[in-house]
Amino acid sequence: QYAYESDQIEVLEEIGITLQNLGEQQNHPILLGVAQITLAEACFLRFQFGIALDLVERAIENLNLTDHRTALANAYMRKSVLCWWKLQYEDAVKAAQQVLLISQSVEEDTPKLLSIVFHAKHVLCVVYYAQGEADKCLDLAEKIHREYMHRLDPYDRIRTLYMLGYAHL
Repeated sequence: QYAYESDQIEVLEEIGITLQNLGEQQNHPILLGVAQITLAEACFLRFQFGIALDLVERAIENLNLTDHRTALANAYMRKSVLCWWKLQYEDAVKAAQQVLLISQSVEEDTPKLLSIVFHAKHVLCVVYYAQGEADKCLDLAEKIHREYMHRLDPYDRIRTLYMLGYAHL
C-alpha cells in the first residue's frame, strides 16, 4: 500500500514479481491474484491502463478459485477504478456493484474491507458525476459522507469532501 501511495513503481514491480514467482512455484491462486493486482497498480501508475486491466482480470480469475472474498472484492474495486479511467463507465459500475455484492458475504468487517467498499462507492459517485447525473451523485456523496467520514483515513476523508464539492457544482 505504501509503495503505491508514494509512487514507488519499481518497488511495486519487485513485490509483484516476487509474489508471482512464489505463486507459480506453489500453484497458489491467492499469491498469483495479489501479484497481478500489485503489478496492475504499477501499470496504473505508469498510465498503462489497458495492461493493468488485463492483469486485474487475471487476478479475478485466480481469486475466484479461492475463498478469499476480501481479495476478490479488492480486485473488482481496482477493476472499477481502471474502467473509470478508461471511460468505460458501464463496466466501472458493474465492477463496483460486484464489490458491494461480494462485501455482503464477508463476515468480518475489517478496515481493509471498509476501504474497498468506500472506494467502490466513490467510483459509483464519480461515474454519476461524469455522466451528468448530479442528483444521484449528490445523494450518494451525502450517504458516503454520513456513513464513512468518521471511519476513514485522512486521505479518504478528503476524497469524501471533494465528492460533496463536485456533487454541488
